[in-house]
Amino acid sequence: MAFHGALMCEHCGKGFKDATMLKKHVMNVHFQFKENRCKLCQRDFAKMENLEVHLAVSHLKLVSNDREFRAKREQCKPLIAPYREKIPFTLVDSQTGYVGEGQVPIQIQQKVNTTEALQLQEKEEIISSERSG
Repeated sequence: MAFHGALMCEHCGKGFKDATMLKKHVMNVHFQFKENRCKLCQRDFAKMENLEVHLAVSHLKLVSNDREFRAKREQCKPLIAPYREKIPFTLVDSQTGYVGEGQVPIQIQQKVNTTEALQLQEKEEIISSERSG
């Protein structure tokens, strides 16, 4: 699954070119952390582009679908910008107290406990394998 010289995700084996992409993958896929929020309906998104499509299609009615959004992205972005919100976060390991690298917010709005998230994921994997087995 990984390519030569890549950093590999210890959870699924997927390979990444750099540590930033690996970190985003783990946060979004395995911890299901979404750091982009719609200011109009408070819905959270893992990727900024998905939030932008949501705003352009659902709220502002600038385009009718994601394909049209991609074609008109540059015209839409200035109109969408006031309705996007980045949620600051800090990673805190409950066992070591280590504070990981994320945005350094003045006020922490959301914390992700890496130890608890991993334990939850392991429990879900055990339950899933028991059901299928």
